[in-house]
Amino acid sequence: MDLLAFRLRGSPAAREPVMNEKRSSRRAPSRAPSASKLLSDCAACAARAVLGVVCGLEPTSPAAASVPRRRLRNFLRGSESPSPSGGEEIEGAVRGAFGIFWAASAAWVDEIVDRLVEEGHLEVSPDAGTRVSITAMGREVLARGGEVSPRILPRRPQLGSHPQVEERLREIRRRIARESERPAFGIFSNSTLAHIAEMEPRTLAQLAEIPGLGEAKIRKYGRRILAAVRSS
Repeated sequence: MDLLAFRLRGSPAAREPVMNEKRSSRRAPSRAPSASKLLSDCAACAARAVLGVVCGLEPTSPAAASVPRRRLRNFLRGSESPSPSGGEEIEGAVRGAFGIFWAASAAWVDEIVDRLVEEGHLEVSPDAGTRVSITAMGREVLARGGEVSPRILPRRPQLGSHPQVEERLREIRRRIARESERPAFGIFSNSTLAHIAEMEPRTLAQLAEIPGLGEAKIRKYGRRILAAVRSS
């Protein structure tokens, strides 16, 4: 259909005949995207966010862009303010990605970066891997939306994976909830519980990397949570 016909069909004068003409026909139901398609789309969005930040965060030319791994992780989690460089398009990509993984743990973000390295979209610097830079394949994804494997998305911790640790954490959560006269989910959620059980933090600094526990909660309950994780 050419543009003129499209506009005419959309005009009030032409709309009624079109509606009458198709009134008896049923529109085929649209299919929902498959789980694999949704996963693939999520992986592509995550990859473009990370690659865009690598290109624009450091004051270098986009062709030779590299960024310290720690700064990349902090930026994606929203704990470091943007300082973009490069062209307008790259700057927009950087600003749009600030804090995009705010609810994820540092380990989860690091794993995405590692998997992008394994897939050939990023490469690590020779100096103990403290910096990452974008490859030609990564630039292709960023510029033209090339293929991205769904496997770059790490698996999120699930309840039931570490039953003994989880039960100890539930118990300490119940005790703290009773003492503070708050609901258990107000102490920390099941999602946070699963993260703690998966990561088994040994220090308050490690505990602070887990999403769902702010400074106030770590100050009040952090040592008791760590004791529950360490208990045999």
